[in-house]
Amino acid sequence: MAAGTGYRVAYAVAEDNLNLGRTVIADAVNATRLTREAWHQIAKRAGVKCIDVVVTCSDIAQHKRRVEARSPASRGASWTEILDREFVAVDHDAIVIDTSKGPVQQCLAALQTALQARVR
Repeated sequence: MAAGTGYRVAYAVAEDNLNLGRTVIADAVNATRLTREAWHQIAKRAGVKCIDVVVTCSDIAQHKRRVEARSPASRGASWTEILDREFVAVDHDAIVIDTSKGPVQQCLAALQTALQARVR
């Protein structure tokens, strides 16, 4: 599959589902403005709100341990690939969840609270 093809397929599936009135959650790295803007344009065409959520781990040692602890069968990017990846900062009002600040349940509760505030 050519680079970018997966994103284009995901955009098309998301737009089809939004046009059917469904909620879409796109779980992707979206390290560039180009990919993030594409999601926003899809939402705009469908007449719905797009909310960016950035999930991060500010504790570098903890982040590295998590990456290296992944099972080989499910492993995504290596630690070196993650360090080498350029991430263009989100230039609008994203919800940021720092997973180093507490357990999963606490992070999920923070996300739910932030989302509820955005959809009102």
